[in-house]
Amino acid sequence: MHDFFRPGRAPLIARDAAIATSHPLATAAGLDILGSGGNAVDAALAAVSVQCVVEPHMTGIDGDGNAISFINSIFHGFGSGRVDPATGVLLHSRGSSFRVAPGHPNAIGPRKRPLHTIIPGLLRRDGAAVMPFGVMGGHYQAAGHAHFLSNLLDLRLDIQQAMDTPRFFAHGGALEVEPTIPEADLAELARRGHVLKPRKLPLGGSQVIWIDRGNATLAAGSDQRKDGFAAGF
Repeated sequence: MHDFFRPGRAPLIARDAAIATSHPLATAAGLDILGSGGNAVDAALAAVSVQCVVEPHMTGIDGDGNAISFINSIFHGFGSGRVDPATGVLLHSRGSSFRVAPGHPNAIGPRKRPLHTIIPGLLRRDGAAVMPFGVMGGHYQAAGHAHFLSNLLDLRLDIQQAMDTPRFFAHGGALEVEPTIPEADLAELARRGHVLKPRKLPLGGSQVIWIDRGNATLAAGSDQRKDGFAAGF
């Protein structure tokens, strides 16, 4: 069972480059590439090569200011269960999200992609990128993006605090709640008619890098719900 009550983290501050992933090995691989003079694409490829085995999301910025938010997924535990014999690459099962009902907006058809939850994010201000980010968590992703951005932009939390706050998700006729939500708030939600469903596992995980052009710094964070971390120089 996940320890929801372990201490939080502080954002990492860097000047030249930063990377944040959901797994320590992926962060280390990407940081090594950036430190060797590679760009954000090189670092992303290195990190994703590791993440294809371990975890799904990374975000990174190189010395030239290139920003990448990248999410990869095989959907189910072993994807489609089919492996390309030439490369050993396991093929995903996102096609299972199609519907076969004629006329359905998500009906299977040529040159179509199914409705899915892969949402790498990139926030812009005045036409310039200020934050590559991503919130994983299956069906929670869209709500998780909105929850994180509201914490950051409306409540003015820093990027790590915005990730670490307790999460909730209305799904399947119930309101899934993390145990760090105060008891008084849970009681009020129940009083208002919500069917509460306590979570034993975290609602997703996230990684973020904020570009502060005024101070020429990067602030990076990685969700404590995952094993990864942010690194930079």
